[in-house]
Amino acid sequence: MIVDETYLETRNYKWTAKKYLSCNNLIIVSSFSKAHGIAGLRAGLIVSNSKNIKILNSLLPMHEITSFTNYLLNKVINDESLNLFRDQINEDENLLFEILNEKKGFKILRTNTNFVLFKNQDFNCKYIHDFLLDNRIKVKIHKTVPFFGEWCSASLGNKTNTYNLIKVLSSIN
Repeated sequence: MIVDETYLETRNYKWTAKKYLSCNNLIIVSSFSKAHGIAGLRAGLIVSNSKNIKILNSLLPMHEITSFTNYLLNKVINDESLNLFRDQINEDENLLFEILNEKKGFKILRTNTNFVLFKNQDFNCKYIHDFLLDNRIKVKIHKTVPFFGEWCSASLGNKTNTYNLIKVLSSIN
C-alpha cells in the first residue's frame, strides 16, 4: 500500500502513517512540490521499512539527484517562510469559512490542504467556475468527489487572492 502524504506539509501536520512503518506492505511517499513550491525540481521522499527500502534501492535510476537539487532542497527545507505560508493558508480558510459558509447558499468544506472546496445550492459548479473566470479568478471543478458530489476548489495561501475570491463569490447572481 502506498500512502501519499504530500499535502501534510502545507498544514504542519505530522505524518499519519509513520506509526505503521513496521507493516511489510506500506510505503509512504511525499513530494516537496506543494508546500515548498518546487514542482519542477521533481524531488520527494520515500519512507518504509528496511526490507522495502532495500528493494527500492535495487531499482534506483541511473542518475540520482544532482548537486544543484541537493543544494536547493537544503535551502528550501530549512527556510522558515514555509511557516508563514502555512499560517496564511489557515487564515485564508478560516476567513472563507467565516464569511461564506452557510451564507448566500454556500457550503465550504475544509480540506486540511492548500485549497478549499466550495459549492452553492443555487448555482452549479460550471456556473460558478465561469462567473469567477469572467472575473479573472481561476478555480477547478471536481466532478467526482466521492460521497459529496460536485465541488469547486480554490487555492489558499495568498491574502489578496482570498479577499478577491470572497468579494466576487459574494456578488454572484
